[in-house]
Amino acid sequence: MFWDVLISLGLLSAAIAMAWMGVRVSIYPPNSEQEKKRYKIWFLILGSLAAALTIAQGIRNGLSQHDLMETIKNNRPVVNVLPASPTIQVTSPPAPPAPKSDHGPTGPSRIDVKIFPEKPSPTAYPTDKSINPGATVLLTSLGEYRNPVFELKCSVPCTFYPAFSFFQGKHTTSTWTKQLASPSGSPNTIRIRLIMPVKFEPDEQLTLAFRSNDKRGLSITDVRPYLGKDLTQQ
Repeated sequence: MFWDVLISLGLLSAAIAMAWMGVRVSIYPPNSEQEKKRYKIWFLILGSLAAALTIAQGIRNGLSQHDLMETIKNNRPVVNVLPASPTIQVTSPPAPPAPKSDHGPTGPSRIDVKIFPEKPSPTAYPTDKSINPGATVLLTSLGEYRNPVFELKCSVPCTFYPAFSFFQGKHTTSTWTKQLASPSGSPNTIRIRLIMPVKFEPDEQLTLAFRSNDKRGLSITDVRPYLGKDLTQQ
């Protein structure tokens, strides 16, 4: 720091001196060759001094930047990546044949299902139910559907949270889902309709989030696409 201040003062002094000499020569031009020679020598000395100080300042700045980068590199925090949570592979049974309509599939009726258990956490979603166990369902389309309806069963009373549903598609990541009425006599069976995007195409993924309504653990089974016309019109 001391040398940086000293170099800056030297550059400032050289600039002021050269400016003063320039003004003096303009107002009082030298009358003899000796005076001209003296001014030339002073201009040469001050110019050389300013150049030397500028080079020294640049070298010191480069060294300081190098030391800073080495300090950042040596003090970089270590990030430990935890192993992924265990996944449960559920084989979806074939969907029942549906009448031909605008709501039916235009390709093979197949959905790949993965279920990820979610532990209670005060910082998880949603804030009013985050202390309860939950589960996330990842649906991957292996065919092509138009506004499909998905049916699944919760082991205990649970709640579906559309605000925490995500869609990963070829043309959009925006999604809009709607929970339909549960079948009579099956309060833990949930039916969800994908409204936007209209088509659920091959390799696109839809993530659905659920939380138990109490402290009991939540497991989800019997996940299947349901393409009956009576459901898609709800």
